[in-house]
This record gives sequence, structure tokens and C-alpha cells, in this order.
Amino acid sequence: GSQEPLAAPIDKGFNRLAWLFPYAVGGIGAIAGAFAVAKWSHRPAAKAVDEPTLAPGEDEQLQARVDEELDSLE
Repeated sequence: GSQEPLAAPIDKGFNRLAWLFPYAVGGIGAIAGAFAVAKWSHRPAAKAVDEPTLAPGEDEQLQARVDEELDSLE
């Protein structure tokens, strides 16, 4: 009646847990892996590239500064 010489547990009673546990862990691991891969491979939505928002008057000041820099290079 001992289970020592057996390569696998007897498929009765509480020993069924020994049969079920590896399959349950493998299934849970596969599901968790699928969720992780789906999350990691999801790319965020691309943001629309718009002109930078400047306060009123800043655009003219910036343009004047750029013009001055370009004039100093010539």
C-alpha cells in the first residue's frame, strides 16, 4: 500500500491534487504570460503633432530673435 516505489502518485483521493497542481500552475502561468505580452506589446496612441502653443506676442518675439541670430551669422 505504500507509494514509495511508484513514479507517479496513485490517482485517488487527495493524491489527485498532485496530478492537478502542475497543470493548474502551467495554465495560470500561460494566461498571465499572455496578459503580460498583450500589455507590453500595446503601443500608446500616437499624439497629433500640432504647432507649439505660444502665448500671444511670444511668436513675434521668437521670430525677431531668430532673425537677429540669422543676421549675426551672415
